[in-house]
Amino acid sequence: MVKVTNKFSPEVIKKLQHYVYRLEDPRDNKIFYVGKGKGNRVFQHVEDAGKTEDKDDVFKIKIIKEIQKSGKKVVQIIHRWGLSEDVALELEAALIDAYEPLGNSISGIRSDISPMPVEQIQDLLETKEIAKFKHNVLMIKITNDFIVKRKGIYDAVRCCWKIDPKRAEKADYVLAVCNGVIREVFEAEKWLKCSDKEFSGLKDIDKSRYGFKGRKAPSEIQNLYKDKLIPPKYRKKGMAIPTLYSFK
Repeated sequence: MVKVTNKFSPEVIKKLQHYVYRLEDPRDNKIFYVGKGKGNRVFQHVEDAGKTEDKDDVFKIKIIKEIQKSGKKVVQIIHRWGLSEDVALELEAALIDAYEPLGNSISGIRSDISPMPVEQIQDLLETKEIAKFKHNVLMIKITNDFIVKRKGIYDAVRCCWKIDPKRAEKADYVLAVCNGVIREVFEAEKWLKCSDKEFSGLKDIDKSRYGFKGRKAPSEIQNLYKDKLIPPKYRKKGMAIPTLYSFK
């Protein structure tokens, strides 16, 4: 009989190295979260669910609590193990793309380039590339699916981010980046906690993070950056952080 576990032994952790895991809902056998980690990372989400109040729950935690209330347990699957961190990052990104929509936050680990139709591949590879930014910019990565979900680029890019608001305020412009291409350029008027009423109409809000209230940048700035690829150094494989700065 297989033992129920909520913690790996040191011997197992050593052999696992980096791994990619899936969380499944036993009620319908659907995958609702994909992640990568090492040690006991796979168990952290269930542990976190016991520490939050319902009003603060993100989508992933809500699912875990619903499973627990039904009397069942979250199915935790190690998809691949014994990986280097770089390989784990690539596999995690591929699985998120394959299983989307998931309970993963948009600020979670994603590849820069997600699956797309051949027509979009054609456009992407013909897109002009920016050699160097002329302003201090904050790049925020979003996906086409999230743009549709939030019903527009502005609402998709403006929250919710694990970010230092004081640093973000130093950016001249915020770039909404999808698949490496700048889809829109914004001026952030102010950065606010996502618990602010400014974001009350948006779905899947993590109130512990930050977002901005702003407007589209002037046309001359749009012409400078919009519909162009961000510089190569910001598109390297394994750069999973969804927020990138062009300045220190």
